[in-house]
Amino acid sequence: MHSSAYILTVTLNPALDKIVKVPDFKTGKDHRAKGFVLSAGGKGLNVSRALVLFDCETLATGIVGGNAGERVIHELHDEGIENDFLKIQDETRTNLTIIDPHTGMITRLIERGPKLTGTAFTAFMRKFDLLLGKASYVVCSGSNAYGLPEVAYGELIARAKKRGVPVALDTRGRSLMAALKRGPSLVKPNLEEAEYALGRKLDTIKKIKQAAHYLRDKSGAIVLITMDARGAVGYDGNEVAFAKAPHIKCVNDVGCGDVFLAAFISAQGRRRPFKESIAYATRMASYSARTEKPGMM
Repeated sequence: MHSSAYILTVTLNPALDKIVKVPDFKTGKDHRAKGFVLSAGGKGLNVSRALVLFDCETLATGIVGGNAGERVIHELHDEGIENDFLKIQDETRTNLTIIDPHTGMITRLIERGPKLTGTAFTAFMRKFDLLLGKASYVVCSGSNAYGLPEVAYGELIARAKKRGVPVALDTRGRSLMAALKRGPSLVKPNLEEAEYALGRKLDTIKKIKQAAHYLRDKSGAIVLITMDARGAVGYDGNEVAFAKAPHIKCVNDVGCGDVFLAAFISAQGRRRPFKESIAYATRMASYSARTEKPGMM
């Protein structure tokens, strides 16, 4: 356990991620995979992985179970990522990413994950309260776990705020809208998630900037909207920033948004200006797309 303050990342629905290369992949055919990469998956775990690269103290938490859950913990230990999970009996999900190196196409098969009970979430909140003791910052990231109410991330945000710990939120759909009302310090939807929040297409930079203002009004948070290869837009209540992404050859874009969030938090922790932090985060996220393993560069 850390003796100093850390950035606490929360992944309610982590996964064991298997990444395989399959040249000329086509559905309905047998293929031989050309090697594979196994990693602890889930957006919050990707954030912790990137934070380690940026020399930030971090502790990963969440809910894991079964053999896959034990393997997630084992993988994190091998990477030197400190963690403290609530363990349940039901099996943690396993996700499969298929990369076709010839076409660059990426196909993902994503499991739903175990159904969590209110009892499990209550136990996790007790653990979360304890871990808040040394947390300088919290990142609530990834999809809500199956079975939990839409306000689950919102409950965690409220608990952190009572302790004076700022929270970054990166989730989607109804969980995003419910958690916005609890006042996170930072919210980072991608373009698709921002479109869901506003209920309309955001097909110009002007519209995306308007969306950032809307989400700011809803939450009072710093708003960062990532747009894959196009870059990112940010709004902190004072200035709007747009950073273009550098052109790179994409190998695997899974986890790039998580690297973006980790890079932005680390840059702000070093007191870098807002626009500079967004530009830096955009570059780091783009570089991450050159690697097979999410959260790496």
